[in-house]
Amino acid sequence: MIERCTFRHAEDAGATGASGVQAKGGSSAIAIRDSEFEHAGSRALNLGGSTGTAFFRPPLAAWLGDRFEAKDLVVENNRFVGSDAAVAFVGIDGAVVRHNTFVEPRRWVVRILQETREVGFLPCRNGVFERNLVVFRSSWSSGGVNVGDATAPTTFVFANNWWWCVDRPERSEPRLPVQERAGVHGRDPKLRPDGRLGEDSPAKGYGRDR
Repeated sequence: MIERCTFRHAEDAGATGASGVQAKGGSSAIAIRDSEFEHAGSRALNLGGSTGTAFFRPPLAAWLGDRFEAKDLVVENNRFVGSDAAVAFVGIDGAVVRHNTFVEPRRWVVRILQETREVGFLPCRNGVFERNLVVFRSSWSSGGVNVGDATAPTTFVFANNWWWCVDRPERSEPRLPVQERAGVHGRDPKLRPDGRLGEDSPAKGYGRDR
């Protein structure tokens, strides 16, 4: 469990390839909670990744079933500011991202990627993105979600997220790989300068709750 931490990098200092937290190489059953990610590298969270086959734990030779970079991860009640991508699902087999607040990711709020291509590895699959609050600008890329090849994007679930484009409210709906259930688009959540919801916010119940 990783909780009540702050991961911070200077916004203009450059952090190409860096991540705030990275869980890969056979990682599983990790929870990341109640933390702050402030311009925390190119990918604030790298759920999965790219690991040389000699560095998995346990060693790949001991694996009896399907192979993955990471499995059964939970990301909840965090606040993300900036980064090229707030969350990257990379070669995972199941991860839940819920009740987080995302403030102006530069390019994407979510990436779905497959970087490990060896035989026996599952395609990136079974991610869940729900009850998050996403505040962004219309200059972000690809409608805010980047899907790479060799992945299984139709196995992902997007549900009950609040999307607000601060400079073009009419462009608040993201481009997702699957139909979202009960998403909210184009309504100002009245986020305070500190990244928290104001007392009069209509978005209570979305994003980080404190």
